[in-house]
Amino acid sequence: MNKNTRISVSQLVCLLLVSRMTSAFTASPASGIAAGGSGLLLSALLQAPLLLLLFLPTWWFGRRTNRAGTLDYAYVLFGKKGGGVLAVLYGLLCLLVITGDLLRFQTFVSVALSPDMSRVALAALLTLCVFFAASCGFQAIARAAGVAAVVMTLLLVFVALTLLPEMEAIHFLSPFYEGTESVVRGALMELPRCLEVTVIGLLLPYVNGNAHKGYAVWTGALSALLIVMQATVTGVLGDFADEVRFPFYAAVTAADVGFLQRMDIVALAVWMVALFVKMAFYGTLYMSAAQRLFGDRHKPLLGWAGGLAVLAVGLLLAGPVAKTQPEVAAPVFVLLAAVFAVAVPLILIAADVLQEKRRRRVQA
Repeated sequence: MNKNTRISVSQLVCLLLVSRMTSAFTASPASGIAAGGSGLLLSALLQAPLLLLLFLPTWWFGRRTNRAGTLDYAYVLFGKKGGGVLAVLYGLLCLLVITGDLLRFQTFVSVALSPDMSRVALAALLTLCVFFAASCGFQAIARAAGVAAVVMTLLLVFVALTLLPEMEAIHFLSPFYEGTESVVRGALMELPRCLEVTVIGLLLPYVNGNAHKGYAVWTGALSALLIVMQATVTGVLGDFADEVRFPFYAAVTAADVGFLQRMDIVALAVWMVALFVKMAFYGTLYMSAAQRLFGDRHKPLLGWAGGLAVLAVGLLLAGPVAKTQPEVAAPVFVLLAAVFAVAVPLILIAADVLQEKRRRRVQA
């Protein structure tokens, strides 16, 4: 990203919120996300302090380096080769997230909408639009995220209020019905799926204001929205939420609004816009990392290369990943969170401390 590129703290919050809520909308019991049960209401509440805890290495790094970006500072500490290695890792991370969203999009379309839709054509069109939007700049994506976040929040609240008459109190059992461990386990399962914490270190120097405070606001807003979403699913579907592939979407289809008889169509349109914004957001981060490696002259070629790689992998893995997602996704998410949210900031801090000690020895 250009050094003059800046977004506000509120835009940062919206970007992170849209990114995470897009995944929550199509969460399913099969993937271990947002499964039915009032216990996950407490799990969502517990998620906020856990996310803050996971953010501590990045917060420490930002305090020490006066909010430098992790990739930028890697080039300062390790030079072109060392910084290039981290740029490759960040680029692959962003492409992996985009590919995961493309796979989620294909699964949702085939299961919830129509299996007869052309999966290849839809995936190709979405990928093309995403990488074109990513080339338009970070600030444009941030502005779009602001609109998408407001619309998603209003939709979620509107659906919850509309479905209040359909909710059954008997569905809300004690959160500790299956024990305290189930509540903690639910929060821990959700934690690595918040991959936004893996890229927040890249964004620190591009935020006008306190990015750390923005992250804290995001964790609180995220927990609140997840609680509303989970309460809606639990109140309307009860134990049946464990039997459907996309519980929140199934709950939305139950909404009977006079002037919007098919509320699911509105929710689907909002989700599509939010998914596009999220993928473009990570596409922008990929382009930034790739340009650090190859320079600005190759920007169009890098966009095409990234788009083709995402499309090819997304189409090849659509079938196998749909069957093995629960077993494969969780370990991958844990590894990514451990590397980019914990290891990378701590390694940069350690290297900075060592260099500072060497400078003091030379001066002495």
